[in-house]
Amino acid sequence: MIDYLIRRGNLIEGVFWIVVGACFAIAMVRGSGGRTKLIAAVNFVLFGCSDFVEHQTGAWYRPWWLLLWKAACVAVMVSQLVVYIRSMKGGRKSAE
Repeated sequence: MIDYLIRRGNLIEGVFWIVVGACFAIAMVRGSGGRTKLIAAVNFVLFGCSDFVEHQTGAWYRPWWLLLWKAACVAVMVSQLVVYIRSMKGGRKSAE
């Protein structure tokens, strides 16, 4: 039963991350920050797709390349978050 719920959760999570990626793509088309939003959109879609693979394999760390795929996506997310936080701090300092 728990295995069933975990596998269903992977499918739901995969759809969620793809929707997040689609939201970034829509924001890119509607506004500025095209390159950053494009990277985020592609990254979140790829991260969502990795959950569909995880659903098939039963583990996020098996096979080894799935772990690398997920780690690369998380690294891109963290790097974009750092850039965003730095830009917000820089924006406040220049406004003062």
